[in-house]
Amino acid sequence: MSRSKTIQYVALLRGINSGKNPSTKMDVLRKAFETMGYENVSTILATGNVIFTSPESNPIKIEKNIFETLPSFIGFESDVIVRPVDDILALVRSEPFSPFNTFKKPRLYATFIHTEQKIESKYPIQTEEYVIIDNFDGVVCSMVFDESYKTPDLMKTLERMFGKNITTRNWNTVIKIISKKI
Repeated sequence: MSRSKTIQYVALLRGINSGKNPSTKMDVLRKAFETMGYENVSTILATGNVIFTSPESNPIKIEKNIFETLPSFIGFESDVIVRPVDDILALVRSEPFSPFNTFKKPRLYATFIHTEQKIESKYPIQTEEYVIIDNFDGVVCSMVFDESYKTPDLMKTLERMFGKNITTRNWNTVIKIISKKI
């Protein structure tokens, strides 16, 4: 009997342990994902990054399942973006920030956008405070290089450009995600 192939995914949940939403324990998230039938579940940090495996090959189906099921565990709706960990590994290996490595102490970000959302912009978009580098298959990489410019200001700009159904992670979190690759 052959085993079906499983894919390692990351679910990026918006609003976990931030803003006005109730606090969410990571063991609750793990249990929720296990109850939904996902395996090898682990969390990264306490900001809604869940690594898991599934035989399902369609991330949109997984997103829908998590979006519909998760509120019963955490008490609120959280937008969900699911990506294969291999896709994130490929993004990291592409070194999207390397053309802009002349800035001192930049803060690097990856904004995840639903794959079915159309993104039409010309990149890079640069101001005195930040640069939005490019869209890499639904992940918009940006960097803040002005110390006085606050991360929430960049988030507001990205929401104006792409809508509120996005979620942003610090690049160090993205690196931690791929370090959990099995």
